[in-house]
Amino acid sequence: MKFRPLIFLVASISPPSQSLRQLDEAYAEYRALKQPPSVEKLVGLDQKLRELINRPWQERKELIDGKYWKPHWVEMGIGVGHYSDSLHYSGKLLAWAHKVDPNSRFRAHTLYSATGGDGGSSGLGEMPNLRMALRYVQEFPEGLFIEETYTLLGNFYSDLFQLIKDLGKHQGGYKYDCFAKYVDKSNLDSQLRKAQRLSVGYYSQALVVNPKNKDVREWLVEMKEGRPTGWHFCAD
Repeated sequence: MKFRPLIFLVASISPPSQSLRQLDEAYAEYRALKQPPSVEKLVGLDQKLRELINRPWQERKELIDGKYWKPHWVEMGIGVGHYSDSLHYSGKLLAWAHKVDPNSRFRAHTLYSATGGDGGSSGLGEMPNLRMALRYVQEFPEGLFIEETYTLLGNFYSDLFQLIKDLGKHQGGYKYDCFAKYVDKSNLDSQLRKAQRLSVGYYSQALVVNPKNKDVREWLVEMKEGRPTGWHFCAD
């Protein structure tokens, strides 16, 4: 079984000096935070880091080469991805904001951190929190992270589909351990069809939010055909 990391193998780019300067400025803001920090400031910094590190990848498949990483940035959750050797932001500041006050006026932002959608500190595709992802969709159907949450759910059910499909051949292994609690004793073929239907449905909803998401569009085609080509969660 093949694992597809959340950050794919692509050539890293040399970022404009402006981006590096903005990362330094973000770190200065981070160091100036009062204790305990305000949720608003943490959310604002989180958005800056996503704009500088995550958005170029999402929109143009551009990553910042890990050689530009500075060790003190790890305090903000910036590290070097395991697979790509490029800068990776773990979502640490958003998770911190949610911990400070999970019911703040920024809950539509901070609740996303509880879904596991940022892939953890290493970007290796740790298992998501399905319950919290479903809660985010229920509470914030127009929230800032709704596209990411729909995508997370589509990816989860894509993986579950593959797990159930493989159960017909063998059982056991670390993938089974990750997903076993989501498989019951009912007819496997029915569970397989349900996982496919849910994955297709969530991918479709993500595309309603952002029709330009090429990754989701490709995954949707694969799931409609019942032939997903890679895993998203439960890295080895």
